Amino acid sequence: HRMFGWPEKVDGTDAGSLLEECLLTYARPRLEQGEEVQIGDITDRPIRSRAVPALDSASLLLLPLRVDDRVIGVLALSHAFSPDWSAHVVGDLRTVGEIIATAWVRMRTDASMRRQLETLAHVNRVASLGELAASLAHELNQPLAAILSNAEAAQQLLASPAPPLDELREIIDDVI
Repeated sequence: HRMFGWPEKVDGTDAGSLLEECLLTYARPRLEQGEEVQIGDITDRPIRSRAVPALDSASLLLLPLRVDDRVIGVLALSHAFSPDWSAHVVGDLRTVGEIIATAWVRMRTDASMRRQLETLAHVNRVASLGELAASLAHELNQPLAAILSNAEAAQQLLASPAPPLDELREIIDDVI
């Protein structure tokens, strides 16, 4: 029992993917419409190839996995003895397929939400770091501006013919 999506190409390297490609190419139009596909007798298989190993089954059932009336994948089941799948069994398997599809979508949604929360947390950390940097810049700029102002005043006083030494000492004390 396997779940797989629509194959995009056949690359010739994997016999299993070749079987999936052939079966889904044959069954895809019906599966996309939400219908199950039953291949009741091994001799009814749409493909015969030596590259595809023989399956030990009498029949194959392909069920579309649907979420909100959209097919998101296929559940492939094989039966070893009976070539027929009863309506009751198919109905039960459809229910199981819907549960699997819903769980898969929920898992993908949860993973997407986790990624979005991680991104949001990172953005918040970067924003906080930016605020901290701005705060530090402001805290450093104030004393540096005062030092510059005092140094310019001292420079002007020193340019005078008789600089007031007491005032210059106060300026240097302020700078220190």
